[in-house]
Amino acid sequence: MADDSVSPDQPGPPVEVEALTERELDILRLLAEGLTNPQIADRLFISRKTVAHHVAHILGKLGVASRTAAVSYAIRHALA
Repeated sequence: MADDSVSPDQPGPPVEVEALTERELDILRLLAEGLTNPQIADRLFISRKTVAHHVAHILGKLGVASRTAAVSYAIRHALA
């Protein structure tokens, strides 16, 4: 019997999203705003290298290959 609790038109967030830390979600939202790594670093008062590490982790956890794909994923899953 099929589970009718989730409509195909409104899928819930996938399990991978739960693996993102609060900081990674913050950075993903800023990526969705179109900010660059230096701009994100300035906004969050962290180093550019730290931003780059977070972005790499986000891409890996979401299973995407680019920042653009991560932003698209975030928009589709109402994370941004």
